[in-house]
Amino acid sequence: MEKAAVVPLPRVGVAVFVVKGKSVLLGKRLSHNNTCSTTSLALPGGHLEFVMLSAIGLPTLSLSPSAKLRPVAQFIKQRTLLRPLSAMNRAPMPLPGVGVVTFVLKDKSLLLGKRHSTNACDFAFGLPGGHLEFGESFEECGVREVKEETGLDIENVEFLTVTNNVFLDDPKPSHYVVIFLRAVPSDSTQAPQNLEPEKCGGWEWYDWDHLPEPLFQPLKTLIQTGFSPFPTNSNVV
Repeated sequence: MEKAAVVPLPRVGVAVFVVKGKSVLLGKRLSHNNTCSTTSLALPGGHLEFVMLSAIGLPTLSLSPSAKLRPVAQFIKQRTLLRPLSAMNRAPMPLPGVGVVTFVLKDKSLLLGKRHSTNACDFAFGLPGGHLEFGESFEECGVREVKEETGLDIENVEFLTVTNNVFLDDPKPSHYVVIFLRAVPSDSTQAPQNLEPEKCGGWEWYDWDHLPEPLFQPLKTLIQTGFSPFPTNSNVV
């Protein structure tokens, strides 16, 4: 029996435009394939890393989007301390994952599900969404997840924002970059269904000014910044 191929997981890369006047810093990056080495010009950057700082008594990452950056020397020190710990435990540090969630809007309401939670709460209200799969665009992932979870077809799907979230209090600490999209139902008369009852207690439309509690932490953190998913120059159908 042939061994099934392992589908690679999407990775999170961070690149920085270092700007000086009208110039930008680029590096001559070397890349390798099976036959030759090639170079290309690229921004400085690399993979986003999961940092379980509390394991060694260092300050934990803040969930606040407005949090100030720690000094570069502190980042380097933390990585230097953490990598030997990972080697001693013979376990690789977990990789940050990519989640895609969608604000499905109807008039001044949005669709929320009573999702089963793994943290201290029994549940939390969250948007339809899930993991980005290899080769998917954000929009393709959003359409698929909404359909799989609620049965709804959506349209006018567009990117809104992205947040960086570290869950240190969960039984299995994790790190997720969450992509937030916006969309509207293709048929405004279609009712959402609960197609994954083992994960969710049901889907309902909630008025933006009267949201239920508790909200899923990434959504709650985003809303606390004053963010609104509704267009400012048009009416949502």
